[in-house]
Amino acid sequence: KDTNGVLDGKIKVITILQKENAEKDQELTESRETMRMFKEKLQVTSEQMMLLQANFVDCEAHWKEEKKRLESRMKETAEKHETELSEKDLHLLTLQSTLNQYETAYNQALDQYSRLQEHYQQALAGHIDQ
Repeated sequence: KDTNGVLDGKIKVITILQKENAEKDQELTESRETMRMFKEKLQVTSEQMMLLQANFVDCEAHWKEEKKRLESRMKETAEKHETELSEKDLHLLTLQSTLNQYETAYNQALDQYSRLQEHYQQALAGHIDQ
């Protein structure tokens, strides 16, 4: 009877240990599954990050290209503007010079006309006095 009690005790201990072992196996399986899912998520996240980084590098290169193009265009526009201003200033100076020449010619003609008018008046006065 004593052996049966010892055997029953050992069977209970074995049963408890088997139950604990099964629970630990279950926990280990769940932990492995959780780790596998985390690894998959990490892999996906890592791939996404590499794609974003590659996209950023492409965008950065495009932005630098666009910046160069716009800076070049802005420089050309500024140079064109300066050239046009210089041409307009030169044209304005030419027009002012031409105007001065016309004013001088007009004043000379007016002077001559006044002298002629005066001579004419004197000639008429001299003709009338005779």
